[in-house]
Amino acid sequence: SAVKYLQLRHKLIPYIYSLNYRTYKYGRALIEPMYYTYDENEAYKAENQYYFGDKLVVKPITRRVSRKTLLAETSLWVPEDRYTDIFTERIYGKGKYRIYRDLVDIPVFALPGAIIPVYRDVSDNSVSADKPLDIWIYRGNGSFDLYLDDGDGLGYLNGEYGIVKIVTEESGDKLTVSLGYEGDNKFVSRGLNLRLVFKDAFGGVLSSSPGKSSVGNTFVYTGEDVKFTLKGYEVLKNKPRRELIIDTVSKYQINNMRRRARYTPLVRGGKFVRAGLCRCFTGPIDEIVGITESENK
Repeated sequence: SAVKYLQLRHKLIPYIYSLNYRTYKYGRALIEPMYYTYDENEAYKAENQYYFGDKLVVKPITRRVSRKTLLAETSLWVPEDRYTDIFTERIYGKGKYRIYRDLVDIPVFALPGAIIPVYRDVSDNSVSADKPLDIWIYRGNGSFDLYLDDGDGLGYLNGEYGIVKIVTEESGDKLTVSLGYEGDNKFVSRGLNLRLVFKDAFGGVLSSSPGKSSVGNTFVYTGEDVKFTLKGYEVLKNKPRRELIIDTVSKYQINNMRRRARYTPLVRGGKFVRAGLCRCFTGPIDEIVGITESENK
């Protein structure tokens, strides 16, 4: 898992670098508490929950892992219509939750309209400005300024930088992604290799205006205004409750006979017998029930 997160950190350099430019230009911090955005009691109670940029929210788990379930718990406050865990793909509707994770997954959530530029290849440590990028897109309305410069020196003080302005809009069954450019053309004159990666919209037909030569969702961007439109897609949903429960209970450190006796009725849609169980066993089930019921409202 250490390698996984070191690679993720390198993958996120285009996102982090762009946000650092935002800090330089506008004084916005890379990491901000929830109450910077929401001036209400729940925001002040959301301890250790913070924004990582505008459209990612992180809620580290600082409690120890239960030996009985190999899971640790924390609380999560969701003030938006939808938080999507970028690792587990669990979707949380507006509300308060107790969430459970193992040692592998850190709770990181994408908000509706999140746009996350990342390096496509992290097999080396290079940070070249013309390195191919994936643009992770979560459906909804959002925007992001992808900042480009030489990565060294003070040329940016003399205007030697560029910004790819990315805007997403969702209306009905149509999701559009618009790109425009401002700044020094040298950073796009040779072409940026970009790929649109729709993280919670699948299938459908992607078109561009004006017509853009592309292979799948991959294209070369040279600074022109262009709009991509995705139609007829299916949206990401939580896995079926049965599948989520089986995956969770498989981590529990109990013998198979007890596991079958206690949880098989629940998997089959029956009643969950909670008597005699500690919260370490019931909490993960409550989380699953909560997110699946929220999604069906």
